[in-house]
Amino acid sequence: MFSALASMTLFPSLRYSTMYIRASLDSSKPMQLLLHITFLLPIFILTLFMNPVKRHFVEGRYDFITPSRFEAARILLIVIWASLRLLTAKAHFQSFLDSPFRKLQLLQKETGYIKSNDLQKLIIQYAQYFCAAALQYFLPVFLTLVVSLILKNLGDIDFFGTYNPMTQTEPKEMPAEIIDSNSLASLRVLLNFNAQKAFWSYCLVNLLIINVALTAFGTIYSYNFVQAN
Repeated sequence: MFSALASMTLFPSLRYSTMYIRASLDSSKPMQLLLHITFLLPIFILTLFMNPVKRHFVEGRYDFITPSRFEAARILLIVIWASLRLLTAKAHFQSFLDSPFRKLQLLQKETGYIKSNDLQKLIIQYAQYFCAAALQYFLPVFLTLVVSLILKNLGDIDFFGTYNPMTQTEPKEMPAEIIDSNSLASLRVLLNFNAQKAFWSYCLVNLLIINVALTAFGTIYSYNFVQAN
């Protein structure tokens, strides 16, 4: 599963890293701050899934933080992260659309004659690739958002903390018409809140690790590449 998710989000994460570096260099100071917060927020969210951090908040001196509220806060931060990515999409897309202009500036420094048709083809290639770049920008974060919302529903996590799923040990009763004696045991295990919560939490942590690792690698590469040009 980890390999499949990593291969699916490899190029989208590298594309986001390139757009993030370009946007942070060309944007204003307030927008740069917002871009940096959007970029670093997944790292903070990932730390909240570590057991020492969870024990510090849940079992520490913070009496108002229950396990249910802590889990709801993690999902809420993912929703905020997706909203910030949507809010900063314009700056990222503008940095991608400015790529042909930067490419033309590099070509002007080179010696030799370049046909105008070749220059037009270069610009058209970026315009045609814009839809794919937009999909690559939104894919990792919204895939993580979908998994987190599935975890919220199937894990029975309440944003308001009125229900604690840790006290639920047995699955809810199923309608009599869908109960089959041959598959009852396996069905009860699969529909158990604890099983659903463990599986989707595992998927969510994998997505966050992949996103943080690939964007960090892509940012280091893109930053050196941008500085070189």
